[in-house]
Amino acid sequence: MKLSLIRARILRALLDQPRYGAELTDRMGTPSGTLQPLLGKFEAEGLVSSHWEYRDPDGARYQSGRRYYRLTPNGIAYARTELAKLADELRPPEMNREEAPVG
Repeated sequence: MKLSLIRARILRALLDQPRYGAELTDRMGTPSGTLQPLLGKFEAEGLVSSHWEYRDPDGARYQSGRRYYRLTPNGIAYARTELAKLADELRPPEMNREEAPVG
């Protein structure tokens, strides 16, 4: 399956570090109704795992739990491979010297 831009953006964000749903939504400027189904599909595909946290690192309780998403080892390999392919597809074709514009 060809990697869509939104799926690529999610994978890229999760390569950096685990993130919770609202953080991804804010970071990407995408409604949660768009991200949640994709995260669920990633989880069903074994690319992402998730867990709930109810306290911040200092021990203070969150108003509501946060569901954190992390790439699995298979997800990391998939993300690196597919993002590299996408980067190659987006790279402009090489130009011959004869075709290069003269500036």
